[in-house]
Amino acid sequence: MAVTLGVAFGEVDHKVREVGGNNRGPRVEQYLANAGIHQAAPWCAAFVQWCSDRAAEALGTTNPLDAVKFEAYVQSYWEWASANGRIVPISAARAGSLILFNFGGERWDHIGLIARPANNDGIVWSVEGNTGDVDQRDGDGVYIKPRDTRRLTCTIIRWAD
Repeated sequence: MAVTLGVAFGEVDHKVREVGGNNRGPRVEQYLANAGIHQAAPWCAAFVQWCSDRAAEALGTTNPLDAVKFEAYVQSYWEWASANGRIVPISAARAGSLILFNFGGERWDHIGLIARPANNDGIVWSVEGNTGDVDQRDGDGVYIKPRDTRRLTCTIIRWAD
């Protein structure tokens, strides 16, 4: 999880942004292609998968998230984690854990990597793709964001040990 988070921080440092339209751009297209998507599409989950795949390659190991059925679909991460006992309370989150958000629909619809778990204030800092620098889910790039876990519907996945 730590190496995956390091890869994600590298994408923040490179200021990855959409280019040429919504859900488009050279790096965004790499994220999507890595998840088997070859057209413009929401890419927060594809970003997480791409980062974890780069980390697994660097470590010479298998990526546990390769078992997620649809790697570019946030709900699929929850289904995998739920079936494998990987959902944990917010208090058990670690740096590199996944955080999933539901912004009012019937499914989980946004995902990121926890950069700093919440302390008593309930604020987690997460690295997210397809977001913006304000409180939103659909945006133009990769950012580190504060998220108030007391105000948002979210869940935590500890996907590796």
